[in-house]
Amino acid sequence: MGEHTQGCRRPGQRCRNVIIEQSFGSPKITKDSVTVAKSITLKDKFENLGACLIHDVAQKMNEIVGDETMTTTVLARAIYAEGVKNVAAGCNPMDLRCGSQAAVDHVIEFLSVNTKKVMMTAKIAQVTTISTNGDTHIGNLIAQAMEKVGKEGIITIKEGRTIKDKIEITEGMRFDCGFISPYFITDVKAQKVEFEKPFILLSEKKISILQDILPSLEAAAQLHHPLVIIAKDVDGEALATCILNKHLALVTTASQFSVTLPYSLMLLSLWTNWTSSSKRLHLIFLGLLVPLPSHVVTKVGVGSSEVEVREKKDRYDDSLNATRAAVKEGILPGGGVALLKALLALVTTSNTPGSTNPQSNPDAKIVSSGPWHEYYPPGIDTLRIDDFVQRG
Repeated sequence: MGEHTQGCRRPGQRCRNVIIEQSFGSPKITKDSVTVAKSITLKDKFENLGACLIHDVAQKMNEIVGDETMTTTVLARAIYAEGVKNVAAGCNPMDLRCGSQAAVDHVIEFLSVNTKKVMMTAKIAQVTTISTNGDTHIGNLIAQAMEKVGKEGIITIKEGRTIKDKIEITEGMRFDCGFISPYFITDVKAQKVEFEKPFILLSEKKISILQDILPSLEAAAQLHHPLVIIAKDVDGEALATCILNKHLALVTTASQFSVTLPYSLMLLSLWTNWTSSSKRLHLIFLGLLVPLPSHVVTKVGVGSSEVEVREKKDRYDDSLNATRAAVKEGILPGGGVALLKALLALVTTSNTPGSTNPQSNPDAKIVSSGPWHEYYPPGIDTLRIDDFVQRG
């Protein structure tokens, strides 16, 4: 498994692209480790089983952090190689497991203490530029987007049809509950519903009777405004009436708020700054005073061909994930330097015999076998560089 895993990462090292053949359509060009790993299937079932484990590790890292999948892949290979070697030498597998977990805790503690927060837009642009292998254009666009929406803002990367990359800003709030029925769709081609300056009815209870929403429907019709209903659930006569008047009313559920529904509805009212009247345990809002304050930013990446567009979009996604992680958790020296620094803390805090010697400590060997060696040109003495970094 180790040899095949090592081979999986070599084509994309030193910022080189990998061309992946697909079952249909154009080939995929990428340097993303998890994408490359997914595309590899080995003929031998036993070897493919090990490769699938590495795929899962890289995929999990990509889902949680969104970056550093190559580091995860290399460390997983090192854990496997050192584990097999030490078990074959007579070590107890459970002792190795406990020791490895303790080493993980020490390394995480060291990295957490040494992180630096990223606050300024210029610093964010630097992080993004490094993630995109020096592409300052992508770095600056991501930094601008982060500055506009803030740390908690929503940034979406989409493929565009324009000549240049651009940023589109959408005012408003977004939550993951769409219209309750496809019969509400007003734009069939785009499969969406668009209302301008609607009134909002928020309810923490289930709505089934028409009389519960009739006053709101009549008020919206008289003032020539559409009505959006956000409730725990809507069915029966009330839902049927809204579908028949889809040009006037739209229904969406608030099920995503679960047990915090009353507080979430109150928060929605505060966000929108509406005047309200509480009647029959549901709130009717009939006057929008200010626009919703949050934003959604869509960044459109383009290229001269479909293959180039997808490759650029992947780079935008990777850089955005890296930037979000940096803003949330802070930054550390790149290129594996942080792990090399953590190696010294690891060997000095370990209580196992011979732990002060990295060459006899399996956990230290795992940390010292990180991906930074892959960036060194051929013929370079990596041991001297490692020693210089640790002493520096």
